[in-house]
Formats: sequence, structure tokens, C-alpha cells
Amino acid sequence: QYYISSRARPGGGVQRAVMLEPNVHLHDRLRKAAADARTQDPGLEVEVRGGFIEELQGESVFDAVVFGNVLCEVPDQGAFLQEVGRLLKPGGRVYFSEHVGVKPHGCFMR
Repeated sequence: QYYISSRARPGGGVQRAVMLEPNVHLHDRLRKAAADARTQDPGLEVEVRGGFIEELQGESVFDAVVFGNVLCEVPDQGAFLQEVGRLLKPGGRVYFSEHVGVKPHGCFMR
């Protein structure tokens, strides 16, 4: 829904979204969400891909990278973030959320 509503803003908002998900069991749900988005806004390009971030081709490809609850799952967060940097256009933005915190000295921090 965010992608669709963003297109009403000056500048057109999101034009193309690539949904990258390595878990093939989630692909049907993502394809349905992509089809629903295209039904609501046929001009919005949405692509569902399997695989991992390091498999995406190119450099400076995306204006923004959005990921949620991913850093806790990747074995090398530094390498993952380098891949994000490779894919971002100059001045691009990263949006993310995490559901885990660190525990220094017995306290959880976010």
C-alpha cells in the first residue's frame, strides 16, 4: 500500500519495487501482494525475486533499500551492508527495522 500511495506525491514516488526473498515458501504470498498492487496501480512495476542480496547484479541500482528483520538472520552483517551500499545510487537511502537488541551488561538496547 505504501508504494501505491507514494506515487500520488510530487515526483511520482515509487516507480519500481523489487521484493527479494530467499524463502521460497513466502513467494506465493509476495506474488499475490505484487499482483494486488499492480491491480490498484497498473503503472507500478513490482518484481518478486528469490535469492540473496549478493546475487543482485549491478551497482548504483536502487534509490532506496528497505529491509526488515534481516540483520539477525545473515551470518555477516558487515558484508550484507556492503552489498546494500553497492546497490544504492549516490545519495540513496536505507530503511530498516530489527526485532532484536544487543545485551551489554545485562540490558537490552535498541
